[in-house]
Amino acid sequence: MNVTIQSAHLPDQALAIRVAKLWPHREHEAPSLSGIFCGLGLHRWRALDLSEIAPQKHVRFCFWCSIVKIDGQIYRP
Repeated sequence: MNVTIQSAHLPDQALAIRVAKLWPHREHEAPSLSGIFCGLGLHRWRALDLSEIAPQKHVRFCFWCSIVKIDGQIYRP
């Protein structure tokens, strides 16, 4: 993955916006119930290893929608 994000100095909101562009959103491919689950806050979290560009950040994303979680804080880019 060749990504040039200078995230060491980025606030988490800006990092979430940039990270959300790294994978395609699966909202159109997800089962119909997944939208309901995401609306209720039951997301399908996947880990995203960004240790090279965002050291000491725990980044996860929802496989069904566009929400990003960085260090336990949820962002909606």
